[in-house]
Amino acid sequence: MVTVRMSKYDHIVVLMIFGSLFAYFLYGAVSGDLYLPGKRGPGVHVSGASAWMITGAPVLWYLGIIVRSGACRFESARTNGILEILLICSGIALFLAALRMC
Repeated sequence: MVTVRMSKYDHIVVLMIFGSLFAYFLYGAVSGDLYLPGKRGPGVHVSGASAWMITGAPVLWYLGIIVRSGACRFESARTNGILEILLICSGIALFLAALRMC
């Protein structure tokens, strides 16, 4: 696995992107109506458990990026690679499962 070194600026940009995504999802989950706009059609209104599942997805994605950047290191590069893929794929699966529920 190739470790991608991120500068302090890159970490701040990634944190701002995923932090704002998390904040938007959290606001929608707490208010009971999370709106996901559509590209060419109407968007999707998500509430309840689906909204909370969607809220957790960017956290898993961000943790996967942190592992990829080398900020969280294990002795084995293989362990880092497996953890990175596991976090990102579980975030995608959580997001898609939540959309499937609504």
